[in-house]
Amino acid sequence: MGAAKVLLAWHCGTGPSILFGLFILDDVTMNEKARLTQNEMDIIAKAISSPLIEGTFALAAIGRIRKDDMGGVQNAADLMLRQEGIETTLVTGIVESENLYGVLHTISSTVEPEKWIRDLFPEEQGLVITSILDSKEVISFEIPLGPLGRCKDKDALWDLTRNFLSALFLEKIGRNEKVS
Repeated sequence: MGAAKVLLAWHCGTGPSILFGLFILDDVTMNEKARLTQNEMDIIAKAISSPLIEGTFALAAIGRIRKDDMGGVQNAADLMLRQEGIETTLVTGIVESENLYGVLHTISSTVEPEKWIRDLFPEEQGLVITSILDSKEVISFEIPLGPLGRCKDKDALWDLTRNFLSALFLEKIGRNEKVS
């Protein structure tokens, strides 16, 4: 099959706070790789529904995800980059209580993704950065949670992680006080 336009629509929430969204993806090759699982669609909906946007940067912290659904994080970062005025997206989640996983995607000529992530997490043991599709604009990264991954209260672990990431992100882009 050739290139086609794909309509991606979602809704989440109930009652008066229902969120509806719509994206039209141009020139998507229609094959099995273009299909998204329900979990990946949920990841995209979470990321798009409440990102932290500062200037041309967007951060979406999406919570806990399964290893099988890590592709949804990249798809969310890609889609968020389509928002007017956004040049760099960072989407993060915790993979099965083991690792902090994230994808940074940029179209900015001033952001070098690998350097940006290494600056954001300068002393993290076990930081693994991978280029996606041999691209200099898109990388994924993983940081082991170590003993924190054994926390029984997964919601509290995610709240702590999300708040810490938000503070680091704001500090990195010069919008907030230093994180201590």
